[in-house]
Amino acid sequence: MPQTFGPNEMTVTKILLITLSNIGDAVLTTAVLDVLVRTFRNASVTVLVGPRAKEVFEGDPAVSRVIVYEKKSGLFDKIKLARNFSKEAYDFVIDLRHTLLPLLIKAGKKTRLFRGKRDLKKHALLRHLDEIKVLGLNVENARMRLSLNSESEKKADEIFAANEIDISKTVALAPGAASSLKRWKADRFLL
Repeated sequence: MPQTFGPNEMTVTKILLITLSNIGDAVLTTAVLDVLVRTFRNASVTVLVGPRAKEVFEGDPAVSRVIVYEKKSGLFDKIKLARNFSKEAYDFVIDLRHTLLPLLIKAGKKTRLFRGKRDLKKHALLRHLDEIKVLGLNVENARMRLSLNSESEKKADEIFAANEIDISKTVALAPGAASSLKRWKADRFLL
């Protein structure tokens, strides 16, 4: 059953979430996904994401479709992608990458292209939530979502079993990052 939203009672059945490419950055956008799927429980959600971060969304049962976006693809491929999205008739287009794509896609509501000055002292997750708050969405109690697909769960179980690690007493950290600006330096870890 389609859900309605806002003062004009807009029906929401299809949402496109354009998210970030790096794994850590994409994880921080899962709070936006959380708000969308809790607000529009019956809507179909498509996520456009870079190849490195696709697994963040592939295991999520609330995501209907994951489309991998190669930002280095040619102009023809980008135009073809925009045309395909226009045929979909999305009710919401949430663009956290700040691209021109929403301008080319017909949608009931979309995030703004020009968002003004960003508060860099504010955590990135909160800035992402601000992007959808201006659309009238309630972002209170937003939480990050992480779901593993069965293949990833099986692989993790095999690694833990092979190394005789009790998963119930384990905390894992992955302090790496694609950008050296985002990496925690080794001398800052306490042993």
